[in-house]
Order: sequence, then C-alpha cells, then structure tokens
Amino acid sequence: MKNLSKEYARALFELAEEENIENIIFNEFSELSKIFEDNPGYIKILSSYVISKSEKVDLIDKTFKFKINNHLLNFLKVVVENQHVYIFKNCFREYENIYNKKNNILIVTAYTSVCMTQEQIKKLTLKLESLTQKKVFILNKIDCSLIGGIKISYGGKCIDLSLEIYFKQLHYNLGTNNTNL
Repeated sequence: MKNLSKEYARALFELAEEENIENIIFNEFSELSKIFEDNPGYIKILSSYVISKSEKVDLIDKTFKFKINNHLLNFLKVVVENQHVYIFKNCFREYENIYNKKNNILIVTAYTSVCMTQEQIKKLTLKLESLTQKKVFILNKIDCSLIGGIKISYGGKCIDLSLEIYFKQLHYNLGTNNTNL
C-alpha cells in the first residue's frame, strides 16, 4: 500500500514539477484531503462497488471541476477508477514528504505539557533551523503525561528533554556515581 501511495504521489509531483505548480497542487491536495477527512461518506461513495466507475467520475467532475487544478482532478479520477480510494490519505502524505524534501522543509512536532507561547515556538524554530539547515515548521501538541520539559520529534528522530528523562538520568547518575549517599 505504501509503495503504491508513493508511486501515485511521485507521478503527481513530477507532473506538477514539469509545470512548476508543485505548491498549487500541494495546497489543493491538502484541502482535498481535509474535505475527505471531514466527509467520510464521500469516500464511501467513491469506494463503493455498487456505483459504477463512470458515475463516480461524473460525481468528481460535478464536485471538483473548475475548483481544483486539472492534474489533481485527473489524479483523483485515476485513483477512483483503479479502486484505490483507500490510499488517498497516504498519497497526500507521500506527496507532502516529497514536497517538503524538495523545498528543504522540516516538520517538527513539539510535545509539551502546556501550549507553547509564540516566543517559545520562535526560539525553538530558530534553534532547529540552525541545527538542521532547513526551514522548520513546528506543530505543538499537548501531552498530558509530561510533567514539564519538551519532546521533539522530526524525521524519525526524537529528542526527549522532558523532566521525566532528566530525573531518570539524575537518579541513574546518583545511584551509580554516589553509592555512599
């Protein structure tokens, strides 16, 4: 499934790249993905074996023609005609990965116990941009299991600067280095 999603995403990206519209396709693909997420019934219709492929394509045209780029519209039709609607969300993720890699963008998730201030986000962004040499976008997610500190996740890496880890390291250091305390 993941390889198929990558193939679809790569094909769409290459087509968009030829016409220098990767950003337009990315934005419209993102919106389309949100629409499908908010309207699961629409996905059910497009996935249905009871409704003919031509009826599904007509429905796509009636709903999205002149509202999204023709390449994205045709992409959606191909996905539907090939009965691959179930991978649409993964196709978007793969397109986003390709887009971010090409544009040197790094999406970072910062887990904190409370919402970060704009100033904290700005400082963290600048620090990570200097470390990674990429344009960084931070998503702040609240993790109620954290007492304090922060966990940072990006590109398959995790930096744990939480208080829990700090106290575990402190306990370990005190236990192994100072057995007489």
